[in-house]
Amino acid sequence: MFEERNRWAENILGGVLKKKEMAASRTGETIGRLCRHPFWGWIILAMVLYGTYLLVGKLGIDVIVIFFEQKLFAPILAALADVIPSALLREFLVGDYGILTTGLANALGTALPILTMFFIILNVLEDTGYIPNLCVLTNRLFQRLGLSGKAILPVILGFGCKTMATLTTRILESKKERSIAIFLIAFAIPCAPLLGINLAVLALYPFMTFLVVFGVLVVIEVIAGLALNRFIPSDMESDFIMEIPPIRMPNIKNLLVKTYYRLKWFTMEAIPLFMIGAFFLFVLEKLYVLSFIKQAVLPVFVSYLNLPLCTVEAFLICLLRKEAGAVMFLELAQEGQLDPIQAVVGIILINCFIPCFANIMAMIKKLGIQTAIVMTLVITLFSAMIGGVVNMVLRAF
Repeated sequence: MFEERNRWAENILGGVLKKKEMAASRTGETIGRLCRHPFWGWIILAMVLYGTYLLVGKLGIDVIVIFFEQKLFAPILAALADVIPSALLREFLVGDYGILTTGLANALGTALPILTMFFIILNVLEDTGYIPNLCVLTNRLFQRLGLSGKAILPVILGFGCKTMATLTTRILESKKERSIAIFLIAFAIPCAPLLGINLAVLALYPFMTFLVVFGVLVVIEVIAGLALNRFIPSDMESDFIMEIPPIRMPNIKNLLVKTYYRLKWFTMEAIPLFMIGAFFLFVLEKLYVLSFIKQAVLPVFVSYLNLPLCTVEAFLICLLRKEAGAVMFLELAQEGQLDPIQAVVGIILINCFIPCFANIMAMIKKLGIQTAIVMTLVITLFSAMIGGVVNMVLRAF
């Protein structure tokens, strides 16, 4: 009966469907081959990263963010501060940890413009067909990390959203690959919002800081992958089969629609967490818990990592939403409170520090609570060690 229904459906389809072969342009095929080339592919990737750094960091910060901060939010917040009679209410709304200053203004005035630029670039890379070619380019490297086959896709998705990338590891048939992929996604891969803010921070310093930060992140990811591949026993391997589209011109309508929905997702999901984080800091500050935490972590942050004590607030907010903490870090950099080495160490730590709450929940779902907690503790410990080593090496040279 099933075969008869299938044959009946195919007969109807054959009578109404017209097929036409779509030939890719030679230019698109040539560019696609270069993007997958073992030498030129990495050169193209470096050019893409540098272009993203310039557009997100320089244009996003120097033009768009400054305009929103100085022309829009600063006058509004100053006017609110003048008309609020209660000192406590004024501090709650527009103080140092105000839900409108640290929360809403940071989300809309700083994070949103930067992410708009970054999402446009990301959507262009997706629509041109560059991302699948990048997967092929990195396949050989990932195989050495125990991530042969379909594991490349969740790792690449980690640059979009680490939580969703962790959940998509269910497509992997090998338990070893799932474990390695989930660890690497949680460890040193920045999600799209965090990556955009990272570029904005590093654009305030010499270009060498950009190279050092992402060089360190790549090196520690490779070392972690090699170590996990060596110590986790193999169970099975999966093949890597993927359709590779030719490089093509992006569709403007698609770009605008995708950018709109990604920004809508950010405003609906992240902005409330920005405000919750600001309220969290406000309560901790009023209960003098924040001062206690600063004193408790003083030896690690100041002596070992050589970071200003004011960065503690940024790392506390990272527990809720990493880009929210990164925005606070960006403010410190704009105010001149961080030297280039502190900026490098801080950005590396924010990327590698405790995974955000949503990502930890996804890790628990895929690995179980015990394995997820152990993995989180290992990531946190190694991130602190790496930050201290980077600080000592940079200051020595």
